[in-house]
Amino acid sequence: MSRSALQLLSLAPVGMLLLLLGCSRGERAPTTPDPTPTPAAPQPSPPPRVAIALGPAGATVAVANDRCVTVAGQPICGEGALGPADLGGHELSEGWVIPAAVFAIADAEVTLEVGEGIEALGPHGDADAYLRPGTWTRRLRDLGWVELAERDEGPAPDTRLESYERAAVAVEAWLDEPRRRLLWAEEDTPGAVSIAPENPSAALVQAWLVAAPEWWNSGVADYLSLLIRHQAGALPRELAYDELLDRYTRHRDRPGESPLSAEGRAAADIGALVALCVDIELRTQSTSLPRALAQIDGGPIGPEALLDAIAADHPDIAARHRARATQRGVIELDGCLRRGGRKLIAHHVPIVDPARLLRVGALDPETAEVRERGRGPLRPGDVVQHVRGRAIRRAWDIVFYLRDLGGQHRFSVSVQRGEQVVRTWLRMVAVDDELPTEVRFTAVEDDEADNEGDPFRGPIDDRH
Repeated sequence: MSRSALQLLSLAPVGMLLLLLGCSRGERAPTTPDPTPTPAAPQPSPPPRVAIALGPAGATVAVANDRCVTVAGQPICGEGALGPADLGGHELSEGWVIPAAVFAIADAEVTLEVGEGIEALGPHGDADAYLRPGTWTRRLRDLGWVELAERDEGPAPDTRLESYERAAVAVEAWLDEPRRRLLWAEEDTPGAVSIAPENPSAALVQAWLVAAPEWWNSGVADYLSLLIRHQAGALPRELAYDELLDRYTRHRDRPGESPLSAEGRAAADIGALVALCVDIELRTQSTSLPRALAQIDGGPIGPEALLDAIAADHPDIAARHRARATQRGVIELDGCLRRGGRKLIAHHVPIVDPARLLRVGALDPETAEVRERGRGPLRPGDVVQHVRGRAIRRAWDIVFYLRDLGGQHRFSVSVQRGEQVVRTWLRMVAVDDELPTEVRFTAVEDDEADNEGDPFRGPIDDRH
């Protein structure tokens, strides 16, 4: 063994001794210190549980967990009761409407129980209010659907129901809050209304008005339905005026009638014309008939209530309206129309069978549907839609639009044939100049007059 190795071996006991001495003095190898314990985060308290029971007298509120909440600005701890007025309710003749938003309590679990007799209202599935029905209140949907008698022709029941639904949507969009989906009706009025398939909106509006004089309940409702259909894009302006002028033509044939004495169709005709005149006058004053009706609150919407609403701001218009609603004789329609920027024109139209002009065997006078085939290209079942580019409502319109054409002139015709629209050309047949005539009226624009009072002058918005 070498000398250096022997030296290392001799030093080993000394190293061990020094190591043992160090341990005996308490010296330890360094270690990681224990972390300081972090206090646990406080757990959030559970949200208050709120049970709300909505009934005829208002709402009872129960708050669990010894907590307090605020409902419609009212602090409630434990239990409490709130009446309709406390909930921001709006009274409707022994009933009320409250906004559903008052039950959306922040940071709370809310359970809402709606009692019997409480109706949820709102735009199609998104309820924004609750109605407690009273004596005069009826929901639009509660009017129901009365099945019409079976007929050989005409729309099927499902189609008539779809027509009703479309009209209901248009009426609901037009009615003011909180009357959306609400209609006024007498207490003993049946809960269902017979709906005509061609114009269900008139029946719905009629149910909204009080069953007062026939000219009001029938004629004013007919006029308002024209406005609603026009606003919904279902009735062009010229066709709206055609319908009103048809009523004027019939009205002139019964000059001794007054709104208060007329019955049936005569009452409806006079009522619609009276409504047109007052609406035009109100629109010249930056308001309208629908807005005047919207001012009537807390009861049925009748003719006297309308007069009161108009007289508050426009006593002169109210006086003229009262005179029209009671006078005998023909309504001075030309003066009404001129306030709306239009003028009345009388046309002498020959009395001739429109089927002859279209070279067919027979036409339905109301629908302009071809019943029998003739020498021309039109077939049975074809429904005439346009002649010379003008819309046809009934067969007599064809004579009016062809009155100024002589023999052998060509004119365009479009018909609905099943699912297709077919366009063709026909030649005018010769018409005897000595044929008897009848008068037809049109309302044409007066270039020299202001048309601010025209209820159908373009896109309108009568929602209040």
